[in-house]
Amino acid sequence: MIYKQAEDLLLSELGLQDWQPTEETVAVKSFAESFLSSGRLDAEYYQPKYDELYETLEVTCLEKGWELRKLGSLSSLFKYGTSEPFEYLEQGVPFLRIADLQKYRFNEKDLKFISKESANQQQANVKTDDVLISRSGTLGLAVVIPEYLNNAVYGSYFILTRPDKISILPTYLALYINSLVGKLQTEQANTGGIQTNLTIPVLESLLIAFPPLDIQQKFVDKVNQSYDAEDKSKQLLEIAKTGVERAIETDEATATTWINQQLEALGVKLT
Repeated sequence: MIYKQAEDLLLSELGLQDWQPTEETVAVKSFAESFLSSGRLDAEYYQPKYDELYETLEVTCLEKGWELRKLGSLSSLFKYGTSEPFEYLEQGVPFLRIADLQKYRFNEKDLKFISKESANQQQANVKTDDVLISRSGTLGLAVVIPEYLNNAVYGSYFILTRPDKISILPTYLALYINSLVGKLQTEQANTGGIQTNLTIPVLESLLIAFPPLDIQQKFVDKVNQSYDAEDKSKQLLEIAKTGVERAIETDEATATTWINQQLEALGVKLT
């Protein structure tokens, strides 16, 4: 819910919160405006709603004094993941898969591991604050790499981008790509049946509107707030489950005392 608030806040700042894409499906383009500039001939690519999106971004950035640049100029690296098959182990180096993504984060409980030897042979390792973007299945999901996943190996269904943090904060970039403005751009790139997945050139061409770092940080704080709330919710659920188990194994009073202790440790006020 709070993450959705962060997305809504971003769209509001971009002038897109109440924006409804036109239902017009026909756009008249010259050959120079179409194939010569984009290399695309499929009509779906030129739907008027995409032009409306880019015009709105340009106007908003001009009015606010924000920058509007292609992602390729905001990242020092783009790289595909590895398609090598691995033997999974109980411990080792995390191997990041799309199947382990949950609400724009990796689910720690579902992570798979590979040997250090296998990981050292790869050229598909992430660093803290890299952004992975899904290139197949659900296209365009962006996730920021936390510190505990530094040096993990990532699979072929991802493309890695390494944002220039002097210009753009990784969490802001992921929020932007995951929002409507990012989704529409990846949708446009994959219309017409020409491509079945995202490519590095497509990601490099995404238009990113970004404010100064202090304003970006406000969006980042909102996202982090959503993750903190989600983590606390999970912890409360685990406490409740364990409390029920303790009540069955011992007695209700003992279980209640334990639950209260855990809640106090989380900073949850008891009434």
